[in-house]
Amino acid sequence: MSYPKSGNTWTRFLVASLIHDEEPMTFLKADKVIPTVDSQSRKYFKSLPRPRVIKSHFPFDQNYPRVIYIVRDPKDVAVPVSLPDQAQGSRRRPPIDEWIPRYVAGETCPYGSWGENVGSWLAARQQSPNFVLLRYEDMIQRTDVELIKIARFLDIDPTPERIQWAIGQSTADRMRKLEQKEAGNGSPPRIPARTSSSFAALRPERARQRSRPQPSRRSSRPGPANAVARL
Repeated sequence: MSYPKSGNTWTRFLVASLIHDEEPMTFLKADKVIPTVDSQSRKYFKSLPRPRVIKSHFPFDQNYPRVIYIVRDPKDVAVPVSLPDQAQGSRRRPPIDEWIPRYVAGETCPYGSWGENVGSWLAARQQSPNFVLLRYEDMIQRTDVELIKIARFLDIDPTPERIQWAIGQSTADRMRKLEQKEAGNGSPPRIPARTSSSFAALRPERARQRSRPQPSRRSSRPGPANAVARL
């Protein structure tokens, strides 16, 4: 689980490589090993062997009993993206002074504001033994230590060889090359830039209740969740 742009793509690659360490990881394979909750049908999720590991960005949902939640400094997450411009009939990237108030209010993301999303999980689960909080900055600085924490939570033996394999499979350079190869468009993967921002002043508010994004009409979805949720 995580708020968008918080290192979820990288973490999913790391965890998928932990789960399947017998052959090289790819984006297509990672999507199958750890599917996104709102990208597959309920039938697909029922077909997965348990325990299932699922990716999601949704705020707190009690249907996810075991959760890994990734949190990142909101200053590094609040990057403007292109939005529809009705007047121009196209998309544009708004100026930062226009974007930030909307970002803080939760108007730029279907998963609520950063404070609401992060706060909802911390308020409900922070003291639970079935909840692991990962800081993106810690993962950058000490990837092996944080990955061992993930492996133990998932009941995976964190041997040095397995940990180093997963890290090697998930380097930024390798992931970029894989995405270029698989997508064929040369676009870089959504891997957040390294940051030295401190979390000392992190005080996320408790999330207020919000409406959830509606699932696709083509199929019903299992419940929401962005931590990596184990079901």
